[in-house]
Amino acid sequence: MDNALDNMPEESVLKKFLVANKAEVRQMCITEYNEAETMNQFREEGREEGREEGRGEGDLLRLIRTVYKKMLKGKTNDEIADEVEEDIALIEQIKKAIIEYKKDCNNEEFDADKVLKYCDIR
Repeated sequence: MDNALDNMPEESVLKKFLVANKAEVRQMCITEYNEAETMNQFREEGREEGREEGRGEGDLLRLIRTVYKKMLKGKTNDEIADEVEEDIALIEQIKKAIIEYKKDCNNEEFDADKVLKYCDIR
């Protein structure tokens, strides 16, 4: 801490504060930081981000499956968008991806995960 203070410009407001409260700042630095706790906090934040991303992908996969089923029933883009309460542009993107997937995969059983790779949405 002393080295950091020595390297700070003399006119720094922060330096003046730290010097005036040096003992308290040093004690706080020593007692407040807990590496294990901090790392656990980072991991939990990462897990939560992963969960949210997974939920979002799951919602998109569900939508892809629904659009595909409605396509098989001969529904129009407008009808599908209205029924699933999504923007028509999104439905058009999904339908385009399904069509591309079907061209490449011929008679393969429908797989929403593979269709997702054709989508330019996330």
